[in-house]
Amino acid sequence: MTSEKKIYRLFVILILLTIISLVIPRFIANPNGGFAAATTAALSFLLALAVSLLFSVYMLVFTLKNSANISKTARLLGIIPSIILSIIFLGLIIFVSIG
Repeated sequence: MTSEKKIYRLFVILILLTIISLVIPRFIANPNGGFAAATTAALSFLLALAVSLLFSVYMLVFTLKNSANISKTARLLGIIPSIILSIIFLGLIIFVSIG
């Protein structure tokens, strides 16, 4: 498998992980409702987002290692998601620490 194909596949997996991080909290939430349900949903969202972030860092490292052999499109697909997810995760951490 070429490096470019692997980056495209990693990008699709990253998109799926990000979608899962948005969908899973709805089903994991505590059925009792109230504060417990909100807390469970928020923690599962943050955990899934952290997994997506770690995966995007792996994709970033793989892209940077093989940047000489891949096209500009593959480079962008490998670099931009990690930047976006890092900003989102950092923003959430700052939001939680201030509030």
